[in-house]
Amino acid sequence: MTEVEVVFENKGSNQTTVESDFDSDDDLPLSTFLTKKRPKLSKPNYSWKKGDINQDFPEWVNTSGPKNSLSPLELFFQFIDDEIIDLVVKYSNIYAFQHNRRVICTP
Repeated sequence: MTEVEVVFENKGSNQTTVESDFDSDDDLPLSTFLTKKRPKLSKPNYSWKKGDINQDFPEWVNTSGPKNSLSPLELFFQFIDDEIIDLVVKYSNIYAFQHNRRVICTP
């Protein structure tokens, strides 16, 4: 390995400082810096038993679902409100302006 020296000179004085980037750790093999291996964990010991599955489950009753049927338009307005419509109009106008279209959309 080549040793490098850095020289600093103070302009106001006649002192010269020499620093070396060589360190005694540079001579150590890299294997000394490895972390110690953790011991392997033993595999858990499972004991399996043969047997029937307990089928005493309660009967499931479907109680979910709409209380009343809505039309497709009513369902649409359940999820799309005026704020969403305004955003679509705004960004449609921006797109039209960017692509030199002379269309102005209003909600």
